[in-house]
Amino acid sequence: MAKRILVVDDEPSYRTLISVALRTVGYEIVEVSSGEDALRLLRRNEPFDLVVLDYRMPTLDGLDVLREMVSVAPNTKVLMVSAYGSIDMAIEAMSIGAHDFLRKPFGGQSIRDSVQNVLEREEPNAPIVSVCREFQKTSINGYTFEATEYEVDESFGDITVGFDVIGQGNVNRHIKVVLPAFMQELILAYIDLDRPPCGMRLWEAVCEEKLASFIWQNEGPPDTGILSIEDLSSNIKLWLDSILTVDTSPQLQSSSIQNA
Repeated sequence: MAKRILVVDDEPSYRTLISVALRTVGYEIVEVSSGEDALRLLRRNEPFDLVVLDYRMPTLDGLDVLREMVSVAPNTKVLMVSAYGSIDMAIEAMSIGAHDFLRKPFGGQSIRDSVQNVLEREEPNAPIVSVCREFQKTSINGYTFEATEYEVDESFGDITVGFDVIGQGNVNRHIKVVLPAFMQELILAYIDLDRPPCGMRLWEAVCEEKLASFIWQNEGPPDTGILSIEDLSSNIKLWLDSILTVDTSPQLQSSSIQNA
C-alpha cells in the first residue's frame, strides 16, 4: 500500500516540485498551502505516514504546526524544509519532534532521498550532525565543500577527512582535516561519553565544523591544503553543546563516506 504524504507549503512552485517528485515513485500526495489547513486534516484523523512541512508560512509557521502535531498526530513523521532560519531553528524543530530537516533549494532527487530516509528510519530523529550539515554545505564566504574521503591511521588512530572545496569561479581545491586520536579522547571527555553518540559520523562532522570555521574566519580555505585540530576551541565546544541538546541515545547513522 502506497505511503500517504501531506505536503504543506505556501509556495506553489515548491508544492508542485515536491508533489511531482514523490508521485513519480508511487507516493500518495495531498497538498495544502497553510499550516491551518494541515491541522484541520490532521484533527480529522486523516491518515498520513509523513508530513513535509515548510518552516516559514504566513499566519502559522512550521514550528507552530509541529508543536500542535505532537498532540493531534503524534505518530506521524515530519520532514521540515526551509530556505530561512538558522541552525538553532533546526535544532529546535528536532527537539520538538521533527524527524529530519532539508534546506531549500533542493531538487527532486533530494526530496525523494530525504523522504525515503525518514520513512525507513526506526530512530525518532535524524543525526543532528546531519542537520548541521544542511546549513554548512550551502555557502560560507562564497565557498561550498563536500567530504570525499575518510581515512583512519591504524597505528595511531588519527582520522583524516578530505574535502573538495569549491570557490568563486568554480575553482576546486582539496583540503584535508586531521583529527588526532588525543583530540578524540578530549572530545569524549568533554561530552562525558565513552564513545561517539553517532559513531564515525561525529568525527567527520567535527572535521566539517573545523573547515567551516576556518573558511568563515579567514575568508577562504588554508593555503597549505591541510588543517589539524590541535585544541578544543570555544567554537568546537559551542558546536558540540548544540548538537547534543537534542538526543544522544539512539544508535544513529554512521559516516556517509565509505572507506577507500
